[in-house]
Amino acid sequence: MENNLVKNIKIYDDIIDEHQNINAWTDEDCFPIGQIKAEEKVTLSKISVIEVVFPGTHGIRSRSDELFKRFDSFLHQYISSIDVPVYLFKAEGMIKQKNRIRSYKGILPKGLNENDYIQIEFDLPDNYSTITSIIRIKPENIEILDLMFAHENSFAISSEENVFSKEFLSDIFEKHMKLRGTTVINYLSLCLQYCNNINSLYKIGGDGGDQEITFQIFSPKQQKVEIVNKIKRILNKEAF
Repeated sequence: MENNLVKNIKIYDDIIDEHQNINAWTDEDCFPIGQIKAEEKVTLSKISVIEVVFPGTHGIRSRSDELFKRFDSFLHQYISSIDVPVYLFKAEGMIKQKNRIRSYKGILPKGLNENDYIQIEFDLPDNYSTITSIIRIKPENIEILDLMFAHENSFAISSEENVFSKEFLSDIFEKHMKLRGTTVINYLSLCLQYCNNINSLYKIGGDGGDQEITFQIFSPKQQKVEIVNKIKRILNKEAF
């Protein structure tokens, strides 16, 4: 495998013009750029997307373990380096009929401290429902970030605001989720509402590792230089 496992760092300063690159490999409903209003264009002009690209295996299965090992290492190190609280949002991948066992088990793996997550089941028509959750990221549960690989229905957010709440989950469900059998998050509306001077959003992109896996950071432009420098320090330290 190539010694340099990171192809490059991409910076998107014009989200409207570059939205197809930002949303490559992902459902169009995740980034419905045609629906934004004039005032929202002004908000978007203040946000940058920084993307770290890990080249994929290109069909060579023997490269898969090393690719995901390196990507996970970078992801964990970057999230751990953030100096404000980080939370992971995860929604169920598709709506399902209500079931007592499913409602009791939820959608998160066993072993999490019950004080570090909140789950809510939202009722839908015809006896269907969907479950969403938010997890407080700590060193002891950093592996839970693997849930971000479901990149159409999960994201992380760093924030000094109180997003660890049922109200936050309700806001995501009501304003930023499209339920059509499968669950899709509208990352465009999400960053319009939540990317500001104290919040950044994080998601995984790419096609699952054949062509590439990417780590995307949605953040105010004034934080761009600091973010890129941090990325470079981690990459250089580990010789990715």
